[in-house]
Amino acid sequence: MRVSGKLSLQGFAVVTPLGGDPLSRAIDTNVLSAAEAAHFSFDTLPVATAEENTETMAITAVRRALAVAGVAPEDVGLLVHSWVADTEVDWRITARIARLAGSRRAVATGVRQLCNGGALGLQFAAAYLLTEPRVEHSLVLTADALGESWSRRWRHGLGLGDSATALVLSKRPGKLTVQSIVSGGRPDHEATFRADNPFQREGLGDHPLPAEDIPSEQVVFRMRSCLRGTVRDACADAGLDVGDPRIDLVLVNRVSSALVKMLAEGNLPSGLAGKVQNLAEHSGHLFAGDLAANLAHLADVLTPGRFALVLNFGAGFNATCVVVRASDVGGDVVG
Repeated sequence: MRVSGKLSLQGFAVVTPLGGDPLSRAIDTNVLSAAEAAHFSFDTLPVATAEENTETMAITAVRRALAVAGVAPEDVGLLVHSWVADTEVDWRITARIARLAGSRRAVATGVRQLCNGGALGLQFAAAYLLTEPRVEHSLVLTADALGESWSRRWRHGLGLGDSATALVLSKRPGKLTVQSIVSGGRPDHEATFRADNPFQREGLGDHPLPAEDIPSEQVVFRMRSCLRGTVRDACADAGLDVGDPRIDLVLVNRVSSALVKMLAEGNLPSGLAGKVQNLAEHSGHLFAGDLAANLAHLADVLTPGRFALVLNFGAGFNATCVVVRASDVGGDVVG
């Protein structure tokens, strides 16, 4: 999708709880082996306490992002919310967040695509803004909080940290301009995943990962092909060659180094391979919020006039690549 700088990212917020789950506990309780633990670049994951939940964290993130953007809640025309875990949260959650945050006339909707949900939420919001002249601002939100009792957050090479993220996408000038967004899908991978849900709050315990959940060589090949295709097409839509020297950074999901290696190593054009950064040590994997957190980081570090790619993927399998350019417009990031 060619956005061509017509939209900008103006306000960012990343909200994480104060509680934590140490990597040492996962090793001591046999959730992870020492060899598996060595692939994580962080030693503690943010974990919500009994007093914290997805709703309260999400509303905090929305209010902070709007404050940074200087956008009034009532001026938000679209709110897209994405979450991963199946919890007691009811079907009204997206509309309730919009109402309590003050965006009482926004079109409020949800996107479920596991860890790529926030990325697809951004793409849907961009398409909405580009085609709806009545709306000037949209808000993309993610939130998951499984709390202290959930034992599977270190599984699957993810390292899932409770969190909420929010970003404001606008037709006004902003600190980061969006040049392109491309997503690719391989829903045929659905057949390779087991039927039960690894993101339930209770009930699965610390059972070993079954053999059928370990991706086969064919599945990995297709995943890598999907990710590579989104990078190629996103650069083309942004009017960039993949080796363009103005591309300074390529950020990926905040997951274990083993998972990044499986999907990205040797899979990107040579001009991009040396620019890949995994910011997992900053937070762990924020469920569907990695893309927003990575964009918030870029707003602080990307030099005006320079470009960056943000890659995101999720089980399903979908992959998204967003190309942004730093402008000369100021603004702060709330963490």
